[in-house]
Amino acid sequence: MIIAKRCIERQAGFSLLELMLVVAIIGVLAAVALPAYQDYVTRAKVSEALVLAAPAQRAVVAYYDRWGRFPNDNAAATLAAPKAYRGRFVGSIEVKSGVITIQFENLTEKLREATLTLRPAVNSANSTAPLVWSCNQSKVPSAFELIGGIAANAVSDKLLPSSCRQQ
Repeated sequence: MIIAKRCIERQAGFSLLELMLVVAIIGVLAAVALPAYQDYVTRAKVSEALVLAAPAQRAVVAYYDRWGRFPNDNAAATLAAPKAYRGRFVGSIEVKSGVITIQFENLTEKLREATLTLRPAVNSANSTAPLVWSCNQSKVPSAFELIGGIAANAVSDKLLPSSCRQQ
């Protein structure tokens, strides 16, 4: 009977120090995971733009294949007005001289009116070769020449989907 009583007294639970250590470890893990998760959420929001811009890319390619030059605007590419292409986070998609500019709205607190630029690249040795697309600053093969430039308020590279980031 005395032995059973001693065993019951020893099962008191965790000490305050052990509980504080567990809480501290969870706090450190949360501090590391939260910024990474926020970047992941922003990349998911930016990827909406690539889906909405796909018809504009096809229209630019079709125009280039037919006429050998890039369309000046949405109308020339047989696209609707820029504001017609809206999404949850995309405000407009505009074509200017073949370059597709995607204006975001309400992306994040820091990126209120960020821009993503899809630029076509032409093979300088063979003008009838297929176009290659570049997101913001991403590189293209050496034989290709990029058309146009990017906007000043471009989405940073770390917030772009993996298909758009520089290799």
